[in-house]
Amino acid sequence: MKFEQQTIENASWISLSEDEKVELWSHPSIYPYIPVYLVSILLILAGLILPFMMDSYGNLTLLLIPVGIITLILEYIRYITVFYVFTNKRVVRKKGILRHKTRSVSYGSMDKVKTDQPLIGRILKYGDMTIVTATPSEKDIYMKFIPKLEKANEIVSKYKVN
Repeated sequence: MKFEQQTIENASWISLSEDEKVELWSHPSIYPYIPVYLVSILLILAGLILPFMMDSYGNLTLLLIPVGIITLILEYIRYITVFYVFTNKRVVRKKGILRHKTRSVSYGSMDKVKTDQPLIGRILKYGDMTIVTATPSEKDIYMKFIPKLEKANEIVSKYKVN
């Protein structure tokens, strides 16, 4: 699912101010979701093949097909319903379909930014970022599997008030 920059800027859940512009936006990286997609596809294939190989459990193995399909659909929905938006004024994370959970932290209220990029993340160019807020009333934002973590970190470093 591809979104254009203008679509994100006009989305009702972000409501940009007049002088605010989007610097970077993304879904989480697709790479960490691939193992779940593969297991789902294997479940579907097993549900299609095993009934012909096993006499006694043939009908029971057919249940693997809907389990695989449901898992595949749910993981894909979980992937496409998460957005990370970095503007020149704040960082926004949005999750959810029916109930949008949006967290926004301005650069002025950031205390520190922690990044974590495992070896596989460095190879595939994704990582996690935690934004620790300076005020106790605001919760920290945890963003996992950010593609272009270096670019996101550059934007936060550029605008963060020290």
